[in-house]
Amino acid sequence: MKAKPHSEQTAIVTGGGTGIGRALTQALLEMGCGAVVIASRRREILEAAASELNARYGSRVHAYAFDIRSREQIDGLASFAEER
Repeated sequence: MKAKPHSEQTAIVTGGGTGIGRALTQALLEMGCGAVVIASRRREILEAAASELNARYGSRVHAYAFDIRSREQIDGLASFAEER
């Protein structure tokens, strides 16, 4: 099986708005990842991080607020990422 280039892949980073998750998001963008979905419960922090990163790397970061304890919300995250 042949892997797609990074530029054609979408990554999901839970906790991507702060700390290690945000650093991982930035590293993925610098590696050329096509899109990164950052997800956590805190919508305001996600949207601020996505806005700042998109200003620097182009419109490749997408914020998704969810609660990882909810199976329905996890499914929603997967669908959201797949659409990107």
